[in-house]
Amino acid sequence: MEQKSIACGNRLPCLSANYPWLVAQNQDGTGEQTFYALHNHLCHYKCQIPKLLGNHIRGYFHGWVILSNNKMWSVWNPLASKLINLPPLITLNNSESVGQCCLSSPLDDPVPVLLLTITEKPTFLFCRLGVKK
Repeated sequence: MEQKSIACGNRLPCLSANYPWLVAQNQDGTGEQTFYALHNHLCHYKCQIPKLLGNHIRGYFHGWVILSNNKMWSVWNPLASKLINLPPLITLNNSESVGQCCLSSPLDDPVPVLLLTITEKPTFLFCRLGVKK
């Protein structure tokens, strides 16, 4: 059976906990992402979402997508189309890389924290997102 390819322009496909999507960044230079519907393996959407260009999707927590681009990190809410750039990630050794990350709570909580782990040694880094400094 042939796969459906549905153009969605600047809109994201419907997001729902009941119908999750797998997102893949196309490596063909077009800057497109492909959204695969996990509930219907025949359906996929091709979109170009500028906020995802050049970024790695590191996780999804409490409605926010964690993005990174080398030492730059940001959190993006695709439904509200809100992007928060975080301070640059500076480590003692530039060859260190982040293994895992998580967001402790929704951004409307008093002090949400983005927690990162360094793979080369047992180290945690964190950024408190509700504090202005």
